[in-house]
Amino acid sequence: MSQFYIGILILAIGALAHSFAYVPLNMVNGWSWESFSFVKGIFAYIFIPWAASMLALPEGYLYFELYAEVPMWQLFSTVAMGSMWALSVVFLEKSMFYLGAEKGKAVSTAMNATFAILLPALILHTLFFHTHPEWEWSIAVWVGCAVIWVGYLLVGKAGNRKNVETYSPQDDDRRQFNTLRGWLFALLGGLLAACLNGGLAMGDGIYLPETQVVYQALPSIFLMGIGAFATNTIYCLVLNAKHHSFNDYSQPLIWKTNLIIAILVAALEFAPLYALSVGRVFFKDAASLVHYAFPVLLVFQTIFTYPWQFLMQEWRGASYQSLKLLLWGIIILLVAVFLPVALV
Repeated sequence: MSQFYIGILILAIGALAHSFAYVPLNMVNGWSWESFSFVKGIFAYIFIPWAASMLALPEGYLYFELYAEVPMWQLFSTVAMGSMWALSVVFLEKSMFYLGAEKGKAVSTAMNATFAILLPALILHTLFFHTHPEWEWSIAVWVGCAVIWVGYLLVGKAGNRKNVETYSPQDDDRRQFNTLRGWLFALLGGLLAACLNGGLAMGDGIYLPETQVVYQALPSIFLMGIGAFATNTIYCLVLNAKHHSFNDYSQPLIWKTNLIIAILVAALEFAPLYALSVGRVFFKDAASLVHYAFPVLLVFQTIFTYPWQFLMQEWRGASYQSLKLLLWGIIILLVAVFLPVALV
C-alpha cells in the first residue's frame, strides 16, 4: 500500500508544477487569448508530448513501431478522445458564465472527476458489482468521489462569495446567473474533460512489450495531443476571425517574449500529464483505484491554485466566512484523496 502514497506524491508534484503556469500567463503582452492559446497548443499538444513519448521507445526500435501493430479503430478513438478533451474548455466557460466563475469551475471539475472514474470503467469493463472480488475497491472509490463533490461545492461557494464581497463598480463582464443552464454546461464540460482519462483507457496497450511500465501511457497521451491540437487550432482560429486578432501574429517585436512564455506554459501544463502517466502505475492495487488517480490529480491542481490567488491578492477583502468555507473545502478534498485506501 506504500506504493499508493508514492503515486500521490508524484501527482502532487505534477500539479504543483502546473500551478506555476499561473504566473507567466499574466506576462503575455500584446496577444489575445486565442492567439496565445494557438501558439502554446503547438508545444503543449504536439512537440512536448511527442518528445515525451520517445521515452516509451525501447532501444533498437523505430518510432513508428510504437503504433504499427495498433488497430486503426483504437488509434482514431484515442485521437478523438483528445479532441473532445480539448473541447471541454468551451463548456467550462459557459458553466462559469451561468453559475459564477468559481462555482462553475468547481462544479465542472467535480463532474470531471466523476466521469473520469466512470468512462475508463465502462471502456475497460471494470465497473465492478458485488459479485466481483474488487467490489470493495469500487465502492471505496465512489465514496471518495462523493466526498470530492462536497469539497468542490464548498470551495465553489467560497469563491462565489468572495467575488460578491470583493466586487468593484469598475468590474465588467458580469455573469448572467442561470442555475439550470450552468449545471447543464458543467455536466457536458465535465464529461468532455474526463475524455482525457477515457483516452488513457482507450489507448491501453499502445506500447511495445519492452516499454517500461511508467512510460506506457505516453504514446496514448501523444495521440490525444493530436486530437486536442486539432480542436484547439480550429477554436482559436475561429476566435481570431471573430475578434479580428489575426494581426497578433504579425508583431515581431513581441513574438520572442510571448513564444518563450508559450513554451514555458506548455511545459508546465504537460507536467501533470506526465505525472499522471507515472503516478497511476502506483495505484494498481486494484483496477478501480487506477481510475482514481485522475481525480486525485484534479484535487491537487485545484488546491495548488489558491496560494497563487492569495499572492496575487485575489482574495483580498473576502470575509472570514468565505475563507473558512474555502479552508473546509480544501480539507475535505484532501481527505478524499486518501479515503479509498483508508476504507479498504
